[in-house]
Amino acid sequence: LVDLDLNLAARRPASQQALGRPVDDAHLRRFVAGKRFDAFFQQRSPLDDVDRLYVVRRLEKLPLLVVLGLSTDEALAEWRTQVVWFLVGTLALLAMSALATCHYLRLLQQGDALGWRSQAIDANSDAVIITDNQGVIEYVNPAFTAITGYTASEALGQTPRVLKSGRQDDLFYRRLWATLLAGAPWR
Repeated sequence: LVDLDLNLAARRPASQQALGRPVDDAHLRRFVAGKRFDAFFQQRSPLDDVDRLYVVRRLEKLPLLVVLGLSTDEALAEWRTQVVWFLVGTLALLAMSALATCHYLRLLQQGDALGWRSQAIDANSDAVIITDNQGVIEYVNPAFTAITGYTASEALGQTPRVLKSGRQDDLFYRRLWATLLAGAPWR
């Protein structure tokens, strides 16, 4: 508490040596002269030489000012913590964006490679069938439809058994499947 003559009336934490001591401060002099109700300023404390943020408020019907000074380190501690978390979050988002961009570019490259491979399979004069691991046909190339007479829509969802003509014996089909299951091409 400071009286209107700018003498220290009370202090928390208490300091008996400081009571009654004049507080010679230009901000407080302007505050009292301007008849303002409250103010805010920053400066180094004349009592303990610590940089502080001050709030000054005039008490109604009393010739006293309440002066609250909080060290700038204390006042800005929460803000600094929030800034650090904001920066950490921003860096994490940037890292995730960079990873996503790399992944997207890799997918584009793979898509281009798959496009070229697909064109090569489509242009192949040999019949090509692609099945899932249950043997269900998922893809046939144009040569397949030309050679077998089946349209792609007729073949998709079927198994290669649809091609069984009855002209081949069981040994022929055992060799065919042994070759395919070994990962080798069958002709």
